[in-house]
Amino acid sequence: MYRVTEKTLENARKRRAAIAEAARLQIIEGGFASATVKAVAHRANCSTGLIYQYFPSAEELLKGTFAHVSAYELSLFSRGLEQHQDIGQAMDTAVKIFIGRSLQGPRLADALLFEALPPLVEEERLRFRRSWTHALSQRLDQAIADEQLEQQNTVIVATGVTGALSENLLPRLHHATVEQTHLPVQEFISTLQILCRKMIGLPHHIGGRP
Repeated sequence: MYRVTEKTLENARKRRAAIAEAARLQIIEGGFASATVKAVAHRANCSTGLIYQYFPSAEELLKGTFAHVSAYELSLFSRGLEQHQDIGQAMDTAVKIFIGRSLQGPRLADALLFEALPPLVEEERLRFRRSWTHALSQRLDQAIADEQLEQQNTVIVATGVTGALSENLLPRLHHATVEQTHLPVQEFISTLQILCRKMIGLPHHIGGRP
């Protein structure tokens, strides 16, 4: 009888991750709509049959890819929140990371935040948004415990902050409307940093300057 070894399981995890990474690269170029099983197999240099061994359907492939990409982006955002003990500096850093990465990779950001997706993948997007909000809510709770912020409903505030960031990105990621709201990138980021400070109840300045 064939026995599954730890090495076999590790090889399977690596192959699954490699397929998800190939799908991520495909999405960067053409969005989720372009990430067909055939296109991902070509990019991963494998057969479509091998992909179906790890992802039972095209929708499962997209769901797995979304989880793969969003987990990485969320880890960077969370790391930014933890870089500073001061909540204002932590918020400024996290906003800079999120907005900066979104503007550097607009096609991927648009796919993660706004592209129409199949229901199964949309469920993964909802989990991503809940996790994003939860990470920020926990950091606000920590700041309240450290007496840096006044008492507030951190879930509602965090939901408002994440919503504000994503909605303000929308016109920047769609060329048809970007001219209507165009700001230089650094001014755009600093304006959102100030907005987020206001939303969590901090003074409206960054880096010690009004």
